[in-house]
Order: sequence, then C-alpha cells, then structure tokens
Amino acid sequence: MNLETYETNEKLNYAPEIFYSGSKFTTRPTLINGHSDFNDSKGYYFIHIHDHIAYRYQIIKILGKGAFGNVVLAFDHKLIELKAIKIIRDEARFNRQVVKEIEILNLMTNENGNTSNIIDLLSTFIFRGHTCLVFPYLGSDIYSKYMRDKRFKFFEDETKYIIREVLISLDFLKKHNIIHCDLKPENILIYKGKDISKTKDQCIITNKTKITLIDFGSSILGNPKKMLTYIQSRWYRGPEVILGGIEDHNVSTSIDMWSLGCIVYEFLIGKALFNGKTEADQIYLYNKLLGYPEKTETLSRLKYFFYNSRFDSNLLSSQKILHTKLCEDFDNNMKPYPLAKKFIMDCLTWGPNDRLTPEEGLKHQWLKS
Repeated sequence: MNLETYETNEKLNYAPEIFYSGSKFTTRPTLINGHSDFNDSKGYYFIHIHDHIAYRYQIIKILGKGAFGNVVLAFDHKLIELKAIKIIRDEARFNRQVVKEIEILNLMTNENGNTSNIIDLLSTFIFRGHTCLVFPYLGSDIYSKYMRDKRFKFFEDETKYIIREVLISLDFLKKHNIIHCDLKPENILIYKGKDISKTKDQCIITNKTKITLIDFGSSILGNPKKMLTYIQSRWYRGPEVILGGIEDHNVSTSIDMWSLGCIVYEFLIGKALFNGKTEADQIYLYNKLLGYPEKTETLSRLKYFFYNSRFDSNLLSSQKILHTKLCEDFDNNMKPYPLAKKFIMDCLTWGPNDRLTPEEGLKHQWLKS
C-alpha cells in the first residue's frame, strides 16, 4: 500500500472535513511494508514543510522542539488563519503528561477571560497516534527573537513592562493553585513588537505589545501525590526543587517567582545570573550570592551539598567556578538599577515563604517607579 492509498483510506475518518491534503511540491512521508514512516526512533512526528495535519492545517515551519515533541506554525485552511500546533511525542510518559497539561489549559482557558496573558487552548485532537494541541499564533518567544544574541538586553522600562505582564499571569496561576514549573524567556511570547528594530534610542516594547505565557507541559495543579522528577530549566530552578522539594512534596508557586527574579537580571544585563552546568553548580552559586540556606534545613538533600554549613566544592563540575566573582559582578551590574536589584533580591530567597508573591510583585516599588 502506497501513501496515496493510505491517505485515501485515512480521509474516510475526516470526511467531509477535508480542507487541505498537502502540497504536491513537498516531501511526503514514506510507507515501508505498508506501515507509515511517520515517526523517528524517539517518537517524534516527522515534520514535512507544507504537508498537512489532519487534512486541515498546512505546516509552514517549525517553531520549536523540546523533550515533549515539536511546535509548528500552521495555516488553518478552514478558518483561514495561522495557528501554533504542539505535536506530542508518541511515548507513554508524554501521553500521560499531556492529559494533565490539557486539564490545566482547559481550566485556564475557561477561567481567565483573556485577561491574564496566558495562552488559550483552542482545540485538541489525535493525528496518527500523536496528541495535537492547537493554539492561536501569537508571535515569537523572547529568547528566540532577541536573546540568542548574547549581547542583547532590554531597556529598564521595557523590562518592567514585560515583568508586569508576566506577574499578571503568575497572580492568576497562584489564585488557581497552578505552578508553571518552567518559567524562562523561551516561554514568554512577544507579539506586535516584531516590526520595531532595536537601536540605542528606540524601544522594542510598547504599551501595545502583547506578552503571553506559554508551555504548561510541566505544570502542576493542586498538590499531586506524584510529580515529574524534572521541573524547571536549570538556570531558573528554585533552590527547594534541587534540595529535595520534589521528593518532599515541598514546592509551591514560589518557585515561579524565583525564576522571575532570574529573568529580570537576564533582561537587564544580557546574561544569565546563575549559569551552572549542574545542580551542584547552581546551589554553589546561590550560596555565593545569598549565604547559607538556613531556612531550608528541613529539605532532604541539603546535607548532600553542605557539611557543617559549608558547601562541598568536590561536587562542582569545575573548580574554576570557585573563582566566580558573582557578588561583585551582581552589585556592579545592578548599580544603575537599584530598585530592580531590590525586586530581584525579594524574589531570590532561600525560604519560599520569604519571596515576593505575584500580588506583592505587582505593587513593588520598582514597577511603580
């Protein structure tokens, strides 16, 4: 059976909702011994530009790829508009996790009234064994659009605008007992700023710029008995996550505020605050800036990293990290931004209960200035 015959039979499941069947000029999937070569060995769906998804969407380009699968920009031939489609890997653990992601997204879509700067889930479906999530296309993520240029940094007013919009999202999440668990520049979309170029005297961000929080694939709703063993990207990972918070079920929405503090620094200075290669590197850097974590002494992995309140430097990925001038660099870099520095330090506390909440963050002196 060739692909044409396969799709003729497949279309019976979609008729009469056939809007697009793929371009004759694009590379198409192949069939081997009557079976489709739609996936690679890791369960990722093979992406072919201008091929169809579910005989409705035309793949335009790949927007991103992660452990979960791919996100593509697609043209919806039924509604004549662009969409972003997340195609989940065909693997048991991701198929289980996406059920929770959809539950959280549906809750937020029903509750936020389009006022919380959170991506709306439009629909879901199964295509060739892959769960697909359809979202409105709302521009590029901040990292891909701007921060791949390692010298890039935002003006302070631009940073304040973005952070204020993200805090609105985090405040909504906290009120609904949802932890994002992967807050970082890659998961913040920026829209309507794409036609403005960056110069020394020109802002990218305006009061018409739309900021949207995305990617709830690792998010936690309520207080589940089981969590993912890996949450938060390393450079933005809350200390309690590393020190045993997952095993101890001792994580909260405060971990997102830790991430936000790291993001503020990165937007203003143009580089990550804590850029360790391992979790041990991260804890060492946190300790260097904040001192010994006395308020986390009940966490189960604290003694793995510290002995008699001293960090075990043998755990570091490289002894060069011992010569890092983190405190000096932080103070010098933040001299032009004293109120932003205060905001960052209010987010970066060992004790989760000592951190700013999103509601407090929105009232912070820095954002009011």
